[in-house]
Amino acid sequence: MSSFIIGSATEKARRLRRFDPIGLNRTLHGYYYIAHYFPLRAQDEITAGGADKLLAKVDVSQGFEAYIHFPFCEVICSFCHFMKELGGASLGEKENDILGAVEKEIEMYAARLGTINAHSLQLGGGTPSLMSNAGLKRILGVVNKHFRFDANAEKKIELFPKRYDARELREKLAILKDHGFTDIVIDLESGNP
Repeated sequence: MSSFIIGSATEKARRLRRFDPIGLNRTLHGYYYIAHYFPLRAQDEITAGGADKLLAKVDVSQGFEAYIHFPFCEVICSFCHFMKELGGASLGEKENDILGAVEKEIEMYAARLGTINAHSLQLGGGTPSLMSNAGLKRILGVVNKHFRFDANAEKKIELFPKRYDARELREKLAILKDHGFTDIVIDLESGNP
């Protein structure tokens, strides 16, 4: 078990401050991002009618913590228990299908709730950094059309540590910057063979 998760809050904060000089600063309240979605085994299937009943109960004045799931990975990590599958050679077709489904879902929420006020956005997965740059622009365009973010909203994406084509990575980072992303989450376990 990591020594960073054992001990009092004061001791944890002291350990976390060791990362400040290299620019990896975290706060204890900033570790909530995984709470945006539940493990697959904790999710139940829902019908369109069930979704309508749930949406009727939503208090839109409180705003939302938004999470978009991209369920494709280059490798299946042993520690991950979330919905995912290997992207493989046909990722382009699969990406198009999942982005189309996400677009429809966002448009459904917007049709029922109006503009979606959000406190944060997490692009998770799976490995959303495997998404093509065109796909990333596409989904962020839909998000920008239907969401209004707080001025200090955190926008995060999970990035799998691998070798990227330098030009493609620079373009991906520019897209994220242009859309106000504040954090890149790199799961350190992903880099452990």
